[in-house]
Amino acid sequence: MQGQTNIYRYGSKRMATVRTNIKGSDQGGFVKALQAKIEAKIHVPKGYQIIHGGQ
Repeated sequence: MQGQTNIYRYGSKRMATVRTNIKGSDQGGFVKALQAKIEAKIHVPKGYQIIHGGQ
């Protein structure tokens, strides 16, 4: 089997993380552009949510 084998949780809900390194953009600008692309192309089913974070 390939891929992730751990199940992570945020509170009591399952969580998957996607990580990226940002080059040439500030974090706020990157997140704003990302949110627009997600809203245009991805349907998030009821009961699911996308949370943005960073440091």
